[in-house]
Amino acid sequence: MMSGSGKWIAALVAAVLVAGAGGMYAGASLDQGGYDAPLSQGDSNSDGEGSGWDKVHRAFDVISEGYVEEVNEDELYEGAIRGMLEELEDPYSVYMDRDTAEQFTQSLGNEFEGIGAEVNMVNGNVTIVSPIQGSPAEEAGLMPDDQILEVDGNPTEGQTLNEALMQIRGEKGTNVVLTIGRASASEPFEVEIERDSIPVETVHAHHYERDGQDIGVLEITSFSIDTADEFREGLDELENEGIDG
Repeated sequence: MMSGSGKWIAALVAAVLVAGAGGMYAGASLDQGGYDAPLSQGDSNSDGEGSGWDKVHRAFDVISEGYVEEVNEDELYEGAIRGMLEELEDPYSVYMDRDTAEQFTQSLGNEFEGIGAEVNMVNGNVTIVSPIQGSPAEEAGLMPDDQILEVDGNPTEGQTLNEALMQIRGEKGTNVVLTIGRASASEPFEVEIERDSIPVETVHAHHYERDGQDIGVLEITSFSIDTADEFREGLDELENEGIDG
């Protein structure tokens, strides 16, 4: 019986060959290109050891050498990795390429360069959660629940959140044009925003009166490497103001 890993590898190979059927002669490439036989589940060794990687390597060779157009081998590697993670069907397991990882690391710092808005994926749409106070996004009039339909004319539909964010963010002083969909607007509209350096404040301290007592509140809106320090500072600030609880 084929192992779970063997099944998804076979499915990956089949999907790759079918997807390229318009430009690759799958069977002919295997035969005429010097390969002994088509890739199939029957190629698995009885013990399964090494067979999965053999299939992946052979599929890579078939595509890179037999496809009618030139292919980017790095993109094939990236696609294979993404395919493995997608097979987990876990929204919290993601693969980041170098550029995405650098942006993610930057987002954990105490500042980043961009428009200054918290963005999330809502029902498959890149959506503004909230603009950061005093940020270019707020000054441009972006509002919670605004949908970002295009970034510099590139549709965000079908993109991951990270892919969209990589286009929205950019060097301080550069401009980005967002096409916005808003429930109260009859049609989408464009907003041009100049990117800036955005300080990241992840903890907000405030207090309110309830039943005659002054209640302190520490609100964590996101996480960064400085969140713990900000929390301690916020707590000290509230205690120094003499809160009751």
